[in-house]
This record gives sequence, structure tokens and C-alpha cells, in this order.
Amino acid sequence: MLDYAPILMRIEQATKRLSDKCLANKFEGFSKDLNQIHCDLTMLAMWAVNKETQEIFKDIFKQE
Repeated sequence: MLDYAPILMRIEQATKRLSDKCLANKFEGFSKDLNQIHCDLTMLAMWAVNKETQEIFKDIFKQE
């Protein structure tokens, strides 16, 4: 499964771009950055659910 670090780095970079655009009152590409953050947050949520599911299965099989 994919590592979460690159996802967090992309979120951080896109958030910084949004901040810079807001400060400069330049909103070109604003929606693209928001969309990228949304996609990355979805991927991060999927990663977390996968890890949680793996832990649940480890606990289930450990008890048997």
C-alpha cells in the first residue's frame, strides 16, 4: 500500500499555493488546487481505513 507522506506533502504544497494566491489576490488555478487537496484528502482517508482494517484483521487472527 502507498505511503501517506507524499500525500501529506502534496496537501501542504497545495495549501501553501492557495495561501500565496489569496495574499496576492491572484486566483488563477485556485479551483485546481482545491480539487487536488480534495483528491489527496480522499486518498489519505482511504489509506487510514486500509491501515485500520489491517489492524482489525491482525487482532482477529491473533485471538484465534
